Amino acid sequence: MLGQVFCSLYCSIEVLENITIKDFTARWETTESIRWVPQSGHQQLTGRADEPKPGHQVPRCNTLHPTVLEFDLRYLHSAPQYNQTNKNKRTKAPMDSISFREAYSSGVSTYYAQNASTYRNPHESGITKSLRAILEVLIPPNHPPPVRIFDLSSGSGEATLAATRFLQTHRPALASSAIINASDPYTHELYTTRTGLPCGKENFKDILLEGRLKGGRYDVVICSFALHLCSKGEIWGLLYALSLSSRWFVVLAPGKGPEVGADTGWERKGKEIMVERVRGRVYRSLNFVDDQRERRECEEKLGTGIEGGEAGAEKGIEGTIVPGEGSELAKDGY
Repeated sequence: MLGQVFCSLYCSIEVLENITIKDFTARWETTESIRWVPQSGHQQLTGRADEPKPGHQVPRCNTLHPTVLEFDLRYLHSAPQYNQTNKNKRTKAPMDSISFREAYSSGVSTYYAQNASTYRNPHESGITKSLRAILEVLIPPNHPPPVRIFDLSSGSGEATLAATRFLQTHRPALASSAIINASDPYTHELYTTRTGLPCGKENFKDILLEGRLKGGRYDVVICSFALHLCSKGEIWGLLYALSLSSRWFVVLAPGKGPEVGADTGWERKGKEIMVERVRGRVYRSLNFVDDQRERRECEEKLGTGIEGGEAGAEKGIEGTIVPGEGSELAKDGY
């Protein structure tokens, strides 16, 4: 039987590109569950041939005239897998979304503790491009210095590197005075090694209990590929604490969750962008009050005004990168 299955499977290789699907029904030459990977590689489906009726023999495969069976397709959850051929085998990118779930099977804390010195986000290219597009809007050229950014759950520094290079390339007048702080309970040493910048060890719960971020007020908080890992019991308190600490909140994630609503102190601004499977969303705080707004309100009450900077303050956000020797930023000449 096993030989018949594989014979049937390999007989179908030549017609793989010509297979037709109508109403989620496909035609194939096998009697076992198989995985079908379209040539585009964007979707995986699985199907199972109809069981032979009582008294009927199992169809045999003929290399010249293969037996064709009909079977229904359904979305893949878990099914036996057979490689069609080495040529047609799907090569999976390292640590894609499925692999992340597999890596977290033993627990998020366990995974990052074991990989604290080697972790690297495989979606760094998408993170860089998404963040560049977002910061182009949030930090206009006439933004008052200094720009203050906090990289939350900073990983190996992907977001920090992207933000720093954006400032150096597109906002050179602001780059020299920019302040970037970060925290990650697991990869803080790796972050410092790669960026040359200090990194705290605070986790989500620490920030929640503190009630706000350390280091004062920030223009932008960036959370890259981490917010969905916050427990349901801590997410509301964390988001509210962040809303007291920053004007803008940028979430980069592989999926649509978790929800960040007005009850957490944030309102959504603009549409979600998606670059190379990285989703980028921007939120504005409903609770944040910065020094310049306080000054403006005070002077309005006194009948005076503020000179300069108001246009940029309304359109963008109000607000020292010294990379360590051997870091990637230092190697790039920043």
